Order: sequence, then C-alpha cells, then structure tokens
Amino acid sequence: SSYPWKIVSLITTAQLQGIVAQKLKDKGNLWWGLFTLLFILSGLLLWIVLKIRQKERDQQERIIETNASLEYKIEERTRDLNESNKKLSTIIETTSQGFIMFDGQVRVVEINPTMLTMIGRSYKEVIGVSWFNLIGDENRSLLREKIAIRKKGLGEEYDMKIPKPDGSVCSCHFSSTPLLNEVNKVEGSFALVSDIGERLEAQQNLEKAKVEAEKNSAAKTLFLTSMSHEFRTPMNSILGFAQLLAAEECLGIKQKDFVEKILVSGDHLKKLIDDILDLARIEAGSAEINITNVDICIIMHELIATIEPIAEEREIELVAEEPETHYQVKADPLRFQQIILNLLSNAIKYNRIGGRVEVFCDKINDHKLRLHIVDDGPGISPDKRPFLFEPFNRLGAETSSIQGTGIGLAISKNLAELMDCQLGLVENDVSGCHFYIDLPLVDEADVRGSNDLPQEFKSEPSQAINNSVESCTLLYIEDNELNRMLLAAIIEKRPSFTLFNAVDGRQGVELALKELPDLILADIGLPDIDGFAVLAELQKHDETRKIPVVALSGNATKDDIEKAHTAGFVGYLTKPINVGTLFGTIDDILLKK
Repeated sequence: SSYPWKIVSLITTAQLQGIVAQKLKDKGNLWWGLFTLLFILSGLLLWIVLKIRQKERDQQERIIETNASLEYKIEERTRDLNESNKKLSTIIETTSQGFIMFDGQVRVVEINPTMLTMIGRSYKEVIGVSWFNLIGDENRSLLREKIAIRKKGLGEEYDMKIPKPDGSVCSCHFSSTPLLNEVNKVEGSFALVSDIGERLEAQQNLEKAKVEAEKNSAAKTLFLTSMSHEFRTPMNSILGFAQLLAAEECLGIKQKDFVEKILVSGDHLKKLIDDILDLARIEAGSAEINITNVDICIIMHELIATIEPIAEEREIELVAEEPETHYQVKADPLRFQQIILNLLSNAIKYNRIGGRVEVFCDKINDHKLRLHIVDDGPGISPDKRPFLFEPFNRLGAETSSIQGTGIGLAISKNLAELMDCQLGLVENDVSGCHFYIDLPLVDEADVRGSNDLPQEFKSEPSQAINNSVESCTLLYIEDNELNRMLLAAIIEKRPSFTLFNAVDGRQGVELALKELPDLILADIGLPDIDGFAVLAELQKHDETRKIPVVALSGNATKDDIEKAHTAGFVGYLTKPINVGTLFGTIDDILLKK
C-alpha cells in the first residue's frame, strides 16, 4: 500500500496529489485510481516530451539563425576581402612603382607590369624563377647580404643596377620588407622598386655642371686677378709720374691744374676698376670676407676724418653723433669701411650745396646695432627706389655732372649680406635719403680687439715722412721698364738713397748677394721666378736672410696679402703706388730695423 504513495509523491501539482490520494483511499475504486494515475503520468510524460521537442526546435532555429548570420558575415567579409584584394591588385598593377614578391627560396611569386618594364622581361620569364638568375653575376653577393638581413625580420632600402636582356641597365632603388607567418617566421619578402636612372643622371649632370661652374669660377677668378694686375700696371705709371709732376715746383698754375685733373681722373678710373672687379668677384662667389670684432666708434672716427675734406668742399655740415657705449660688431673691417665710405660719399656728392649729413647709431636689441646715414638732399623718388641696388643703374643721375658708375650701392648691399648684415633705405622719408645698415653685435663675453694684419700690411701704413731714414740702399726687382723708371724717379726725391734695379728674379738674387741692400722691393709677377721664389732663395743664404723684402703687385686681394705675409714678406704694396705710402712703408720698416 505504500508503493502507490511513492508514485503519488512524484506528482508535483498539489491538486493532482489530492485527487489521486482520494481515489486510492477508496478501495473500491483502486483500479480506477491506478488508471487515473497512469493517465496523468502519461499526460505528464507527453507534456515533457513536447517541451523537450519544443526546446530542440527552438535550439535548431537559433542554430539556423546563427549559421545564417555567420554565413552572411562570412560572405560579407569575403566580399570585402575580395574587394580589397581587387583594389590592392589594381594599385599594384597600375602604380608607377615596381612591385615584386618572393617566397622563402627567393623565387618570384608576384610582379607588376611596372617592374616587368623596368627589368625588360615578360611575366612568364620571371614567375617561379629565382631572383638570383635575373639580376646578373655582379649583384649576387649584394643580394645574399640583403637576404641575410631579411631572415632577421628586418626591412631595408638599397640600390641595385639590374642588367636587361637588351644589354642596357636599370638603376633601381629597392624598399624591401620581410613577410612573416603566424609564428613570426620569415617566409618570403616583397619590395617596392623605383627607377632612379633619371635621378642618377640628373645628379651626374648636376655634378658635371658643378665641376664646370667651379672651373668657370676659377677661370673667372684667374681672369679677374690677371685683369687687376694688367689694369694696375699702366695705372701705376700714369698716377706715379703724375704724382711726381705735381711735386715739381717749376710747373705753372695751368700745368699743375692739368696734373691735378690727371690725378683726380686717374684715381676715379682706379676706383672704377676696383668696383668692377669687386662686383665680378661677388658674382663669382670669390669675394674675400674676414669677420672679426670691430669697434664701431673707432672706425667711424677714421671714416669721418677721411670724408670731412670732401664735405667741406661742398659746404656740407657733417654731424656724427657718438654713442655712449663703444659697441663692437661682427664685420670685416675693410669691407665695413668700404660700405660706409660709399654711403657717406653718396650722401655728400648727391646732396645740395650747404646741405647736412647725419651719422648716428642705436641698439635695436641685444643682438643688433643699426647705423644710420641721413642726408637732406633731393632724395630718391618712390618710382626709382625698387631699382636702387641694381648694378650700373644711376637712377637718372647719369645725365648730371656728378661722376659715378652706379655699382657702389650694389656692391655695398652684396658685401653687407656676405657679412650677415642688412643694408636698406627707410621708405617713409619723402625728402633726402635715410640709409641704414644692421650689424650683429658682439656678445659681451666675446668682446676683444679686432685681428688686423700688422701695421705694414694695412692698406694705409703710417707715412713717417718726418722720421724718414737718412740714407739706405734699395734693390728693386721689376721686369716692367716703366715701373723701374717710375721708382727711380720717386727715389730721386730722397737723394741719399741708392737704388739698384734687377729685371728678373734670378738677377735680383745675384744683386742682393753682391750689394747686400738695406731693403728689397720685389714684384710678385716676374718672368722667370716669381717674387715668392725670390724670397725663398734669399732666405737660403745667411747674408740675405735678414734683409727685409716688400712685395709689390697689381693683385690687391686679401688672400694675396695674407699669402705674402705668411711667406715672410714684411710689407705689401699694391699698384698703382702712392708715393707717400711707399716712403712711409720704407721708413717704418727701416726705422724698426
């Protein structure tokens, strides 16, 4: 009797439990109760089975939906991948760069038309073929080096000249990258390739052009040096003899006026020659610039003193405002003087009679000083100002009586730029001209004196006429007869001087050993051996080693002067010779001796 109750306990619904229990208590209805129980259990089992099947169907539907979604996504991804591959393939096929892919054995597995064109081969010729067989014997060792680098998983760029079947060569630049598998093992590589033949050809042409330009520049420099010498040699005679004539007391007033005009015109011609040669040197890139520390106050005092007589002739009031501080700037002292003298000269000669010129400076900042040169002359009209620094453009002044070449400002501006300075005109001035030059200031920690050449190498040595040497013996080594005649005429001004002449270098050395002069003047450009060789020969002999030698030359560049100083010349005089400068140099050297 307990067994049916165990069955009843399996029934979870309380109501059903009650019905079945009631039927089982009624013994007359036992079989009916069992039948009822079985019926209920059958229904319950059926319900459970239906539930299970429903869940299975739901799961199957979900699986189907998931599969459909996955299939859609796979199709979509596949479509996108195919599209990307198509685009990538199009890019590779149409790019102007070559593309090539290799497997682990360096066989070509993919190559684009551009690369095929570069190496001059067809698709069938290269696919599956080892790259070693396509690049020529001369490149195989290089390729082995690159493969070793690629096996380390490293990319690299390199150049290679690949021979073509037609015998020509393609200069290629490879940008190579390794291909790694899922475990980061190198299984091949690919490279983007550029044809650099035109670039290399352009570089070679550029190098050739550079070499040619350097040759032309050297030739132009040589020409300028030669022309400087050729111009100065006849000018030496013209101005030298004119100076001697000017010193003659027997000349009448009219003759002296003629000689004075020769000197003025000759000096103007000399300056014109110097300016043209300067401009040509700047254009050739051979202008000498020696940047050092320059005390602007000292320089300006010297320049004002130089230009004052010209200002007085035109009754120009020259006002120079001295700064409270002695500023030092970075500049080439000779080039700086050249620029300022040009600006001051223009301010005076283009000014009105009785005009005014002001010179002052102010500190722009801790690194820049501005020097101003202002005049109250007629000025420059606005329509002509854009052409202010054009060579040989005198802005209409060529029709006036004022002498000039129109290249002074062009030279000054170029020289200023070479010194890292800026030369300009203040635009808002309606009357007169207001020029300025910006100069880099020297740091206070670096303030020191300028590194000038020794006194006897400066352009204007002291003319110690009052302390002149009473007597001396001179040897002049010069191949030009007019120059020898000129110096002989000059030395006649010192009757106590004895002069010996030599027409070439070897004769000069022989005379020096024989006469043992107090001083030797040697031309640099001698026909047999040059002045440097003469000096070297003299220094070999004990008798002549200590005799001071002064160089005379038509070459007036900074390099020429420094070269002479380094060689051992005690002085350097440029032609045309200034009589006062010549005697000043002789006196300075012999008095020191």
